[in-house]
Amino acid sequence: MLFSTDKEVYRGTKTLEYMLKTLYVMVLFLVGMGILLKLIGGPEERVGLRRFPYPYHAGLAISNDIRGTDSMEEFLAIQRYLCTEESTPWGMGLGLEAGNSFWFCDNTGQSTFTVFDSTGELNEESAVVIVDFIQAGYIDALNTYGGFGEGDFQPAMADKGLEFFNEHDLAVPIWANSEEEEDFQCIGRMTNQLGDNPESALYHAYLLPHFGIKYVELGGYTNVVGQEAVSNIKRWFKKAYEFIISVWRSTKARKLDLDWNNRLINPHYLDDGQMFLRFKRFINIQGHTSFAELDVNYTARQLDGEILDRLTQLEGYMVVYTRLGGNESYSEWMPEDARKALRGLANRFRGGRILVTTTSRLLDYYIVHRFLDWDWHKEAGEYVININGLNTPIEVDFKLTEEILQGLTFYTPNPEITRIFFQGEIVSALDINNPDENEAGSVSIPWRWLTFPEGY
Repeated sequence: MLFSTDKEVYRGTKTLEYMLKTLYVMVLFLVGMGILLKLIGGPEERVGLRRFPYPYHAGLAISNDIRGTDSMEEFLAIQRYLCTEESTPWGMGLGLEAGNSFWFCDNTGQSTFTVFDSTGELNEESAVVIVDFIQAGYIDALNTYGGFGEGDFQPAMADKGLEFFNEHDLAVPIWANSEEEEDFQCIGRMTNQLGDNPESALYHAYLLPHFGIKYVELGGYTNVVGQEAVSNIKRWFKKAYEFIISVWRSTKARKLDLDWNNRLINPHYLDDGQMFLRFKRFINIQGHTSFAELDVNYTARQLDGEILDRLTQLEGYMVVYTRLGGNESYSEWMPEDARKALRGLANRFRGGRILVTTTSRLLDYYIVHRFLDWDWHKEAGEYVININGLNTPIEVDFKLTEEILQGLTFYTPNPEITRIFFQGEIVSALDINNPDENEAGSVSIPWRWLTFPEGY
């Protein structure tokens, strides 16, 4: 047909009207989005806190139980291998920032690496090493006051240890319980843990703040890879299993001590009413294992490549319990399987995948990152980040200093023109980072690695 009918003209007009209305709505939407993005800053204006220090995707600490490390020579050999890049009997050192724990004394006669000998006299050579490594940050845990047989511990021994600390101006932030059921100096909610019971003759917990303690490990280990990681069904069922186990243990001990979440740290009140920060330690993914099995050779299972890769994928935290000095069954202090696993961890550290540091530094970073009170604004063309403090319900004396802010990393549209202020003072010498897998650049407050003590 050469000419359209009225009906066809009407349809064409309606179609054109519909298209114009649609175009009008789209234009309004785009204009509105533009205005909204301008008001809120838009994606290019976004500043955010990165989960881990650049370039890492997970955090791990080796929490070593000093039990089984029988001599100063063994302690130093293990620490040199872990923490330096020097030649060792097991090859080149790993260059990791790995801490350790210590004892004041050992009445069982198993170890000579203690501050005092079994008679209470100063064990001078070992005491000097312990002081130097505490001051350098490589000993950060008091693994109870020492090794005692049933009924041997007396609170006067804790007083003696505190006198030594005061004399040398020392502090350690971590208390870790022993795994011996007869070790009644331990603290916690189990009936065999009497150290925090004011009615017990073994009560000593009131001294813990004077040692510098703010973190405590009371047992009740986790089999979940990665604390603070994203939950899924499998992890939910594993946590449910751990909760049931904690109910069973509480029933057996007649004291409530439930493990109900996958937090790295939870507030914990001792029997005497003091509050500390209780952290979890990972032992394995299989479930219950006797602590007699958790020796240096077992480390290979705990640091298996699949576990480390899963930790990285989940972007979680993990404090691994081990006894690197537990090597009575082996002809050398560090067996080959353990060395292979530790080297795999070191490779992931050097590859920028897993931050490996001491337990106390990892716990400090976690607290600061989780509760950081900060804001940002744009001023004179620069991005200005203000760190105001910590916004935390935790009732502990956690002093925020520039030193403890190390590693904090902020995504920013332009790292070159980003400034960070802490309590009104500019933080100097920021690290400017290349874009990571999120295609975003960032700035970091530099992480200053510990310096291994000279002469060792």
